[in-house]
Amino acid sequence: MHSGSIWPLALCLVVAAPSAAFAQAQAQPGFPNPLQQMFQGTPEDQAACRGDSGKFCKDAEPDQLRVLACLRSNRTAISTACANVLRKYGQYGP
Repeated sequence: MHSGSIWPLALCLVVAAPSAAFAQAQAQPGFPNPLQQMFQGTPEDQAACRGDSGKFCKDAEPDQLRVLACLRSNRTAISTACANVLRKYGQYGP
């Protein structure tokens, strides 16, 4: 796991967040959803997974949480570079 990473904490927050609050956060136009923004990664991380996201997770885009879940569920088929990004943030394993 990447030390200092907020991904595990953010994942816990997403799992624990009430669905009504999550829906309200998504429903406010013009205001970014901070939960989704935590999962964007660096520009290099995004570039490493862009092709895999388009190939395996097109239906999940642009929702970063759904893309992350999709990449995790396809972890044996994604590129080595993208798999390394998931590993970097402790998101590769089950």
